[in-house]
Amino acid sequence: MAAVYKSVSKKQAKQLARQQEQDDSDAEMADMADLLADADDTSDSDEEEDVESSKKQLAAGFMPKTRVLMLTSRGVTHRHRHLLADLAGLLPHTHKESKLDTKKKTAGYNLLLNSLADLHSCNVIFFLEARKRGQDLYLWLARPPNGPTLKFHVNNLHTMSELNAGFSGNCLKGGRGIVVFDRSFDEQGPVMSQPGNEYRGLVREMLRGVFSVPKRGVKGMKPFVDRIIGVFGVDGKIWIRVYEIRESEAGGKKKEDGEEAVKPTPKGKDGLPEVSLVEIGPRFVLTPIVILEGSFGGPVIYENKEYVSPNQVRHDIRISKAARHAKRRDHETDPTMSLTLLATELLLHVFRSCETISDILNLASTCRRLRIVFTQSNKLQIFADIAEREFGPLDEIIQLVTQNASQPAHLKRTAPLTDSLLKQIVQAGRVAQKWETIYPVKKWKADYENRRSLTDDERFRLRRAIYRLWLYHRAFHNRTHDRFGRHLPHVVTERAQLLHNWSTQELADIEDVRLIITDIVQNHICPSNGTIQRKFRKRYPESHHQLAFNIHLNYPAPNNPIGSSGLFDKSPDSVSQYYHTAHPGHSAESPAKYRSRFRNDFFHDPGSEGWGDEIPHYYVVQDMMKLDPGQVLWLREHAPLKEQVESYVQSLGEWFRDNGETFGDTFEWVMNERGDDIEEFRAAISDREVGIVWD
Repeated sequence: MAAVYKSVSKKQAKQLARQQEQDDSDAEMADMADLLADADDTSDSDEEEDVESSKKQLAAGFMPKTRVLMLTSRGVTHRHRHLLADLAGLLPHTHKESKLDTKKKTAGYNLLLNSLADLHSCNVIFFLEARKRGQDLYLWLARPPNGPTLKFHVNNLHTMSELNAGFSGNCLKGGRGIVVFDRSFDEQGPVMSQPGNEYRGLVREMLRGVFSVPKRGVKGMKPFVDRIIGVFGVDGKIWIRVYEIRESEAGGKKKEDGEEAVKPTPKGKDGLPEVSLVEIGPRFVLTPIVILEGSFGGPVIYENKEYVSPNQVRHDIRISKAARHAKRRDHETDPTMSLTLLATELLLHVFRSCETISDILNLASTCRRLRIVFTQSNKLQIFADIAEREFGPLDEIIQLVTQNASQPAHLKRTAPLTDSLLKQIVQAGRVAQKWETIYPVKKWKADYENRRSLTDDERFRLRRAIYRLWLYHRAFHNRTHDRFGRHLPHVVTERAQLLHNWSTQELADIEDVRLIITDIVQNHICPSNGTIQRKFRKRYPESHHQLAFNIHLNYPAPNNPIGSSGLFDKSPDSVSQYYHTAHPGHSAESPAKYRSRFRNDFFHDPGSEGWGDEIPHYYVVQDMMKLDPGQVLWLREHAPLKEQVESYVQSLGEWFRDNGETFGDTFEWVMNERGDDIEEFRAAISDREVGIVWD
C-alpha cells in the first residue's frame, strides 16, 4: 500500500505541477501583453519627445546628437582606406568599423549594416563600396533603420597624404568644423526652386548629419572650431573641400639689449585679425546616382538620369578603339581607299606631281611606305624637277653657285647634282622668291592702284634676272677687282663678255631688277637726310623736333681729337662711333625688329640715321650697289639702323671703300656697242615698255 500510495501521490504532484506551470505561463503572457502595450505607448511618446527635442535643438542652432558608422567593403585600395581614415580623424563623432565582406551577403546590406549601426548606437551609416577591383568607388549614406539612403559615385579623390605641397593646412584633432553649403542648396535659391532639384534638400540634411559635429556628448571632442567643410554643388556634382581657419598671430623680435619687441597682429579693414583659409584635405567629388526611401532598400524616390556609370564609359572607350582598328583594317582590305597599296611607279608619279620641295618632304614623312619608296628612288632627280618648277631656271642657279676665280664667268658650266649643290640651289631660290614679293610693290609705287600680281612667265624672268645679276656681283664685285683696275681694257672686256651672253631683252630684265634694288638701297638701307626728315614728319606730324644731321658725312673733320670716322675707316674708335654718331650703340643689343631708326629719345636722334644729301648720298649708294641681291635683302630685314649697316659693310674689307658698282657702266658700254641709246632704253624700262612687266 505504501508503494501504491507513493506512486499515486507522485502522479498527482506531477499533474499539479503541470497545471501550475500553465497558470504561470498564462499570467506571464498577460503581463507581456500589458508590457507591450505600455511599451508602444512609451515608444510613441519617446519618439515624439525626441522629435520635439531635435526641433528645439535645431531652433537653438544646435545639431541633434548623431553618431556616424564608417566602414568600407572588401576590395578597397590604399587611397580609399586613407580617405576613410582622414574623415574619421576630422569627425570625432564617428565610429570606424572593420571591412564588410559583401561577397557573402545573403540578405543584402540592409540586415548587415543596420545590425552594425544598432549594435554601435549609430544613427548614420557612411559606407564606401569598391567595385571592379578598386577602380570604382561608391558612397552609401543611410539613416537606419527607416531610411532614406543616398548612393553617390566618388571620383577626383585626393587624401591628406597625397598632396603634401598643396594641402599645407593643419587643425586640431577632435575639434569641430563649420559646414558651409553654397546657394545651390538653399531652399529659396535659384537652383532648388527649379523643378527636379528638390532632392538637394535631402542631400543637404544627410551631409549635415555626417559633417556637423554635435556640440555636446561626443567623447574626445575639443571645444574648438578651427575648420570649415565646404559643400558646393556645381555641374550636377557635389564638391567637398576642407579648410583650416588660420588667423594671423603677433610675433616678436629680440632687440640688441635682450628685450623682446612684440610685433603687432596684422588686422583687416574692420579692425579684427586677418583670417585666411588653407586647405587641409581630403577632397573628393560626389555624383548623385539614386535615393531610396528605406535603409539600403525600398522604393526609388530619385534617380539621376544624366549619370553614366564608369562601366559604360570604359565600354565606350573600348568600342571607339575597336572602331578605329576596324576602320584601319577596312582601309587595308580596300585598295581603293589606301594610298600605300599603290604601285611604286604610281607613288613616284605622285611625288613628281608636287609643286614645291616642302610638299615632297611632307609627303615622304606621312607614312613608312612613302618614306621607303622615296628614299630608295632617284630622289635627287625628283628634287631637281620640282626645283626647276619652283626656283627655275636651274641652269642659271648652277652658274651662280659654281662660279669661282679659276675660270671666266661667261663660260657655261655643268655640275652633277648632289645634296650640297641642292641646298645651295634652294637657298638662292628662296631669295629670288622674296624678290618676287618685293618687285610689284616697288614697280607700281607711283600708280599703286594698278598694282597686280606677277604671272608665271614674269616670275620666271624675274628669277632669271636675279640669278644673272647675282652672278655678275659674285664675279666682279670682290677683292680682286678694286677701284684702281676697274677701267683697264681687259677688265672691261671681261665684264662685257658676260653681258654679251644675254640678249637685249634679257639685259632689260636685269636692268629693271637692278633699278628696283637701287630703290631699296637708297630709300630703306641707306636713306638720305631728306628721306629721313620726310618720313619722320609723316610719322610724327605734330612733333617740332629739329633733326640733327651730320654735315661731315663721309668726310672726316680734320684735327678730330676722337679720330677719323669715315665711311669705312677702321680706326679703333670707328667701330663704336660711325659717322660721328652722338650716342653709339651696338647691333647685338636687341633684335632688329624691335629697333627703329625713327626712335626719338635722349639716346637716339633720327637725324643720325641719314646718309647725306645729293652728292654724298649718291656715292654711298654707288658703293652699296656692289652688294648682291642676297646681301641687300638681308640688310633690309635685319639691319634697320645705320650703325648695323656700317658694321656689316666694314666686315667686308677695305676694297669696298670708294669703289662704286660697275654693272651700270658695263651695261652702258654694251648697249652702245649694239647701237641703242641708254637713256631711252632706261626710260622705256621705267614706262614698262620693256623689262619684266609690260603694259
